Amino acid sequence: MKDLTPGEMEVLKFIAEGRPHKEIGALLFYAPESIKNMMKSVKKKLGAKSVAHAVHIAHQRGLLD
Repeated sequence: MKDLTPGEMEVLKFIAEGRPHKEIGALLFYAPESIKNMMKSVKKKLGAKSVAHAVHIAHQRGLLD
């Protein structure tokens, strides 16, 4: 597994809380499209098939604790 960047970790934590891309973008000063692209990268790095799967994997690995 490739390491997630600090930005990807931050976005993943907000996604796990159920926040929408637009809200996350506003909080982190990123465009919503950037959030979407970061989550694509997160899914690839974690080997996840979906955002929900990425959150599940992150929980299993203790990344969201």
